[in-house]
Amino acid sequence: MFSELTPRRARREDNDTNMINADGFSKCEATLQDSSSSSSRRRRPPAEMLHLLSAVIVWLVTGTTISSLNKWIFAVYNFRYPLLLSALHMLTAIVVDYGLIKLRVVRHRGSGEQDLTPSAKCKVFLLSLTFCASIAFGNMGLNYVQLSFAQMIYTTTPLFTLAISTLILGKQHHILKYTAMMPICLGASFSIMGEVQFDQTGCFFVFAATMLRGVKSIQQSILLQEEKINSVFLLYLMSIPSFCILAVAALALENWALLESPLHYDRHLWVFILLSCLGSVMYNLASCCVITLTSAVTLHILGNLSVVGNLLLSQLLFGSELSALSCAGAVLTLSGMLIYQNSEFIVSYMDARKAKAKKIRRVCILASDSSDMESKTDASLTSEELAAIEDEEVLNKMLDNTTDYEQRRMIRAALEGPDEEKERETGAGARVEAAGLETARPEQRRNNRRSCQHRQSVHEPAVTDEQAARASPAEASAQKSPPAAAAPNAKNVKQMLLDWCRAKTEPYEGVDIQNFSSSWKDGIAFCALVHRFFPDAFEYSILNPNKPRDNFQLAFSTAERLAGCPSLLDPDDLVRMKEPDWKCVYTYIQEFYRSLVEKGLVKTKKRM
Repeated sequence: MFSELTPRRARREDNDTNMINADGFSKCEATLQDSSSSSSRRRRPPAEMLHLLSAVIVWLVTGTTISSLNKWIFAVYNFRYPLLLSALHMLTAIVVDYGLIKLRVVRHRGSGEQDLTPSAKCKVFLLSLTFCASIAFGNMGLNYVQLSFAQMIYTTTPLFTLAISTLILGKQHHILKYTAMMPICLGASFSIMGEVQFDQTGCFFVFAATMLRGVKSIQQSILLQEEKINSVFLLYLMSIPSFCILAVAALALENWALLESPLHYDRHLWVFILLSCLGSVMYNLASCCVITLTSAVTLHILGNLSVVGNLLLSQLLFGSELSALSCAGAVLTLSGMLIYQNSEFIVSYMDARKAKAKKIRRVCILASDSSDMESKTDASLTSEELAAIEDEEVLNKMLDNTTDYEQRRMIRAALEGPDEEKERETGAGARVEAAGLETARPEQRRNNRRSCQHRQSVHEPAVTDEQAARASPAEASAQKSPPAAAAPNAKNVKQMLLDWCRAKTEPYEGVDIQNFSSSWKDGIAFCALVHRFFPDAFEYSILNPNKPRDNFQLAFSTAERLAGCPSLLDPDDLVRMKEPDWKCVYTYIQEFYRSLVEKGLVKTKKRM
């Protein structure tokens, strides 16, 4: 009966920020860049998927093994020249990146370094200082401490990043990020206390490298956001001064008297050094590919695997001893990393849950208020409460349902307000008629009023479809009702609203409203009611009753956009229910009707 409804999906552009996540670039730096996670949700062609899979594998392998390679070089071959090794890393980056740029494998802004402003060149040089210092301190720290201990200290980089960005840049972060610092710092403290081979000098070097990584991440984010330099080209620019600085530092600080001739070293040592240099460059390039094809959030999740891999390699290759306190510290630190790296997702999820709970509470309050109003038809009301009721039909219904004489007298007094308004509008003749009606019985008054409306409709032209669409529930009920003499007692407010919904959706195929529960479970009734007042909003004929969630979403969003009716109901909750809760549906229809009245699409009788 209905053809399938195909939702329209807008295409999203990939706005992933170019960023370096190098041998010395901490994984927390990606949190400083704005990246879109929607690019990973779209379907990728097979070639792009293969490219992404290859980049992820290379990134994980190099990220997990490069620290182990450096530790192996220092521990097994007793190579005590970390500054020289860092300088070789930079030299390899210069050679590889220069070749990629000249072969136009990597496109960068401008034709060369001469296109950069003096301010940008100064920022690149300062970033190079921090970059090479962080790498040098990190490699020197590996000479003294275990790899597992260094990895645990490195995970405190977000703490330094938050502190620097708050104190220097004045940035404000969500409280959840500060909360995540507690398990990270506590875990690092446990790791230090549980370290079997603790070395004060190595601990100082590792902490210095960690702090410099935080400073470097701030510098990098400012440079990339202001100058828009491609990450690979930025790595090339940084590698040149970094190599010079590290080479000079190695010549000045390291003990060359103990350096043996290259021929006296085991040839396998130079193979491992070459692998370490190539791994550093490949780690940089793979990081760029992963961020470009996915997002920084994906890189963070993979970063957790890299930390775990380094811990396992430290156990397998170097026989690192982890005490129970160190294991507890590792668990706390990793849990803090997960909270920190996924803080934005957690915050958005918590906000969505709060909004959903607030919406449910509002529905319950409205439903409770609605039930209270209905129950008051049998309870005693004060004259002030009766005077606050502006709907004449509600007063008439209360008059029919009330048996107490004093209550009926106050209801009739409240009804005099609209009657006096009519007297001022229609003149003396109307006042005489109103006075006659006031002395009659309540049932006779209502019958006379309906008879007048019937006589007026006889002399008026036929009602158009548009006018019928703007009719109120009371008018629709009166039009469908038989002559007043044969009509039973007035229906309650809920029944009147149900009759109004039935009257408005009667022309629509597939809609049969009998109640406020099962008649609305496929969402078609909601769509029909909204479409009656906004026929140009969507195509009703293409709706599919087998897709209730899409129907609910379409009806609620259209009502909120065009009528200003808040989305009190959640499509997911309605779909999970076997039948919708009648109080929720009834409350939403009341809110929709009120919104139509405010928009002027439905007219009611109100006191001036």
